[in-house]
Amino acid sequence: MKVLKQLFLFIFSFLCVLALAEIYIKNAKISEVSFAEYYDDIGKGLAPPDTYVFFNEGFGIRPTNASRFIGADVNLKKEENTIRIALIGDSYIEALHVFERHYFGNIAQNILNKKFSQKNIKIEILNFGRSSFNIGNMYAYQRLLIDKFNPDYTLYFLSQSDLICDYSFPPLLPITTLENNTLKTSVNFNKEDFNIYQKTKYLTQNFVFFNILNFCREKIKYNETLPIIIGKFYSNTANVDESIKSNVQEFYEIDSITREIVNSMDSRTIIINRGNYKLPIEFKNLCLDNNLPYIELSPTFEVLKNSGIIFDKWNATNKFGHWQHSTHKAIGVEIANEMSNIIQKQLNQH
Repeated sequence: MKVLKQLFLFIFSFLCVLALAEIYIKNAKISEVSFAEYYDDIGKGLAPPDTYVFFNEGFGIRPTNASRFIGADVNLKKEENTIRIALIGDSYIEALHVFERHYFGNIAQNILNKKFSQKNIKIEILNFGRSSFNIGNMYAYQRLLIDKFNPDYTLYFLSQSDLICDYSFPPLLPITTLENNTLKTSVNFNKEDFNIYQKTKYLTQNFVFFNILNFCREKIKYNETLPIIIGKFYSNTANVDESIKSNVQEFYEIDSITREIVNSMDSRTIIINRGNYKLPIEFKNLCLDNNLPYIELSPTFEVLKNSGIIFDKWNATNKFGHWQHSTHKAIGVEIANEMSNIIQKQLNQH
C-alpha cells in the first residue's frame, strides 16, 4: 500500500509539474502550439486564423488568416484598379522571425502604393511562403491555392537546393510530378504519415509541450539531434565534401520536373535568386529562354556587406539564420524598384 501511495504521489506530482510547465511556456510564449492543419485540397497548410509568437534567431508575431496564408485576409476577387503580387518560397519568404512591419513584402507594398497612388492603382503583396518548400511544392501550391486569388504577378524566390523536387520530407505537402511528360499537381498523401498526424494533431494544436515533443521526435527520426546537442563541435565532413563537389560541377543537370515547371511559366512569373551565390547558369538560361524576368539578390547582400551588415546574422541573439531586419528592408526596396519597372512597362503597353 505504501508503494502504491508513493507511486500515486509521484505520478500526481509529475502531472502537476507538466501542467505548470505547459501554462508557463504557453503564456510566456517561449514556444507555440502547432499552426499546421491538413486540408483535402492543399494537404498540410496553415491553421485557421490566429496570431502566433515565434522565437528563433529573431522574434516575430505573425497572424494567419481565413485564406490560409500569413498576413491580413483578402477577398478572392480583387478590387478594381488593384495589382496583386503573390510571393512564394520557403521559410525565408514565410519569415516567421520578424514583425509584419519589418517584412520585406510589406515594405515593398508600401513603397509601390506610394508610387502608384497618383494613378489610382492599389498594390497588394501576399505572403504565400511555406517552410521546407522546393520548386515542386511551390508550383503545386500555386496551382492548388494561389491562382484562386488571381495574382497579376507571381514571384518565385529560389535557392539552389529548391531546384530539386525531393518530396521525402516533410510529408503531406502539395507536390508536382511528371506523368507522360505532363505536370500533375496533388498532395503527397501517405496513409501512415496521415494517421500519425491525425492521432497527434489534437495534442500538438492545443498543448505546447506535446508540440515540442513532436518536434523532438522528428529531429530524432532524421538524425538531427547530435548537431543540436554538441553545437559548434559537430562536424560532418562527408556532407561538406559532397556540397563542395556539387557546387563545382562543370555541368549542372536540371531536374526534369523543374525543367517542365519553368517551361510552363509565362512572363507574369518572375524568378528571384534569393541566395547569396548565383544559381546554375543552366537554370538561369532556361528561365531567360522562356522570357521569364530574372532577378539576383546577391548584389543587395554585397551592398549590405560593404556597409558592415551580415545579411543573415542576428546581433541580438548572436545567431546566423534567416534574413535579419536590415536585409528585409534592403530586399523590400529592391523588389519595389524591380516591380515598379515591370508594372510601369506593362501600364505603358496598355
